[in-house]
Amino acid sequence: MNDVDKKLELIECNTLSGESALAIRYNRYLYRLTSLYNCSAQIDRWFTNYENCNPYSIFAMFGIANGAYLDKMLEYYDNAIFLIYEPLKEIYDKIESKYKDNKNVYVTYEKKEIYYLFISFFSTSSYKYVKWIVLPNYENLWKTDILDVYRQYAYILNGVVMDARTKAFYDSTVGNDYFVTLNDVINKYSVMELEENIKNNINNDSVAVVVAAGPSLQKNIEKLKFIKNHALIIAVDTALKPLYNNGIKPDIVVSIDNRKPSSFFETPDFIDMPFVLETQGNPDLIKKHKGKRFYAASGENFTKILMDLTGKEGIGVLQTGGSVGNSAFYLAVACGFQKIIMVGHDLAMTNGKIHAEGIHENKEDNIASENGTYTDVDGYYGGKVRTRGDYYAYLRWFELQIECHPELEVINATEGGANIRGARNESLKKAIEEWCLKLPYINYNSIINKVDRLCTEDDKEIIQEYLESLPEKMKKYMKKLKEGINEYNNLKKLKDEGKEGTEEFKNSFAKIKELNSWLSKIKENSLLDMYEADFQNSLDISIYDFQDDADEEWNSVINLGINSFKLYIKRIDDFLKCYNYFEQRC
Repeated sequence: MNDVDKKLELIECNTLSGESALAIRYNRYLYRLTSLYNCSAQIDRWFTNYENCNPYSIFAMFGIANGAYLDKMLEYYDNAIFLIYEPLKEIYDKIESKYKDNKNVYVTYEKKEIYYLFISFFSTSSYKYVKWIVLPNYENLWKTDILDVYRQYAYILNGVVMDARTKAFYDSTVGNDYFVTLNDVINKYSVMELEENIKNNINNDSVAVVVAAGPSLQKNIEKLKFIKNHALIIAVDTALKPLYNNGIKPDIVVSIDNRKPSSFFETPDFIDMPFVLETQGNPDLIKKHKGKRFYAASGENFTKILMDLTGKEGIGVLQTGGSVGNSAFYLAVACGFQKIIMVGHDLAMTNGKIHAEGIHENKEDNIASENGTYTDVDGYYGGKVRTRGDYYAYLRWFELQIECHPELEVINATEGGANIRGARNESLKKAIEEWCLKLPYINYNSIINKVDRLCTEDDKEIIQEYLESLPEKMKKYMKKLKEGINEYNNLKKLKDEGKEGTEEFKNSFAKIKELNSWLSKIKENSLLDMYEADFQNSLDISIYDFQDDADEEWNSVINLGINSFKLYIKRIDDFLKCYNYFEQRC
């Protein structure tokens, strides 16, 4: 509880119209969290700031008050996600139970939990739809707390944008990969069902071993032979070659990088291993792999739209801190394991290496560059070790996960690299003796093989009918967008002719407002956003720079609108080309 909380008085009352109202008395001042006179009218006015948001937005809210603001948002945004930090536990205790069964609403009064939620839901596909909201008068009572939470919000969001920039730089085919992979997603299995099946067949003593491909993996990899069917072995794709070379076959392989060629981790036995993939998948891997493939949504919302058509909750997500090792760890947590052993998670340039031996065909590719940007972190054996900026971000993610899940016991059996706060450092040999060898035999392959397919034949028919309707729908959208560009040009012409204030000008402005409102609400936005025709332009249209001169301001607004519509037209054009390819394949 902060200093403000100790001195304030929470006041609950009714408005003149009989509505519930909430206020706080602090230092002789009364701060109204809702109107004390006409709550509905005040909230309606407040809501005008958010009435044109994307229907699949993620709203990061500071404060919940009496729930009236959230209730108003839920009326319009039943597909949105709400991540809410309430600084006053007294308010949280009164309101939390009201929303505990709503799967789109997450309310907490713990800062570390809201940070965890930001990490969980912010992704390279969803960041454009994230909105920061501070409820009225909270800024006057909890300025320091708002700054603390906002710094974490901005830090995590900026990291996601950086990841999106990198993704766009290296790969402009995300949308194509998604649509090519979609047929496989519909015909295979979901991560959500995989997690449930495993969760229903383990107990609190069950162990998951998460194997990454750090340089220290060579030290203890052979000891993993002794835990087959005593623990679930989850491996990252890059670790497959070292594992194969030591006669070890993992129970599940996690692969989330759609740019990574399968030759990088292809082994003679990889063909029938269960793989966990994301929906913006790896077409190269899918062509060669014959085993079970379990899909998680890769931050995009379009898969959820398809599942909504069939009445399904979704397919699950792999929350990540940016690396496949993070995703593999999260999978273990989501499967219900409370005891996790980490192996090969150096998160540092151990002995100047990037990965374990046997992964890179050219050994020089495995040597850390001397010209890179590095920082020193606490080492596994004490002292300091050198790491990269992205590795440090992965490290912090693990530490935050462990902190946010007090039920977890984590042993870091990497035996090298960086120290992971919250995890207990032990040799793999000791960890296996302490946790694994005492456990009864569990046939994890049998559990995994019992997962049902994601879609029935009826489900596939419903999805196929919707997908077949998309080209005509998209062509109509394109026509409307072109009309919008013409209307923007017409508005500019009227402005140049000095016709502001005329009915013609007002009608033109109203048409543009209506078009922008329509564009923000079309549910296929989440699909089109994967076709990033011009990433920098996409960023620019979301960042408005105010001008000093009124005429320049108008021109800036109009150009912003035109560029936005052109970007959508390009995305639709790219989608239609990809759809034709998809149709030919299916």
